[in-house]
Amino acid sequence: MSTGTMQPWFPFTFNFPSGDVDLASWFSPNLNVTYAGTPAIERDVVERVASFGKQLGIITDAVLEIAGERGGEKVKRLKQLAEEIEAVKARHKSDVRRAAKEAIERLAKTDESELKALLSRYRE
Repeated sequence: MSTGTMQPWFPFTFNFPSGDVDLASWFSPNLNVTYAGTPAIERDVVERVASFGKQLGIITDAVLEIAGERGGEKVKRLKQLAEEIEAVKARHKSDVRRAAKEAIERLAKTDESELKALLSRYRE
């Protein structure tokens, strides 16, 4: 099983007669970025400074701040887009909390002493 190509939402590899096939790569969208400027610089900015999403979020916030109470059609569309993005983020945050809770519950059932050690590391 190749962990380099596994997707967290589908971490299974099946053994077919022709060999191991990572089904996650069949269904996972691939994002190919063609950098318009200097690829090395743009890749470095995205990896070390801010992702495309972070950059767009900052620009969105700035535009909405400048727009203030003005409510033209494009400003309304941008506000709606920002709200939809926040809803997606909230859903993912909820998914992470649920997964953490389930993992903690499994650990409590299988290794209570390790659970106590883990929780003590995260106490304030």
